[in-house]
Amino acid sequence: MATACAYRTARIVAETSAILGYASETEEFTQLAARIKTAFNTVYVDGGRIVSDCPTVYSLALVFGLLDEEQIDWAGRRLSELVVASGHHISTGFAGTPFIMDALSSTGHVETAYRLLLQKECPSWLQRALYDAMCDSLAAVGTWASGHIRMREPRSVHPLRNVPSAEVALRAASSSSASMEEPSSSPGLSTR
Repeated sequence: MATACAYRTARIVAETSAILGYASETEEFTQLAARIKTAFNTVYVDGGRIVSDCPTVYSLALVFGLLDEEQIDWAGRRLSELVVASGHHISTGFAGTPFIMDALSSTGHVETAYRLLLQKECPSWLQRALYDAMCDSLAAVGTWASGHIRMREPRSVHPLRNVPSAEVALRAASSSSASMEEPSSSPGLSTR
């Protein structure tokens, strides 16, 4: 991951330098990015696989542009295979999660991307929405027992979108805004 991030940073600095008109910095960071890309492919790419063989590294390599044109097809295919093997559960951690959907869809694996997005079982993006995350963001969603989180059943959920209904959201908003109002002046209380 560090190599992928170093490559992306070098490219961003090179592109920014070009926009600002700094020719020597543009050349310096363009060459640095090229050296990092070559090193990545020499050290980590082996026979149609990236050495760590996990969804995060494929996502970063594809989206950041670390792979050559002829490598993109097999890398996208392998990323899709890994997502399918995980049961369409998100498994990229914080580093790869923002990039996995783009990596899948840009390599033609749109169906896999949709199934990953629409997965409802933990770990997934929709699992939190199904358990009232929007209305209960300040309350405990579950309890820790024997190393597992027991999730409580969702309360009022919109049947089509799996999000809290407008009625629940309005009640929550009105009760929280009422508690945040200024206290009224009353005899015996100073508001200074």
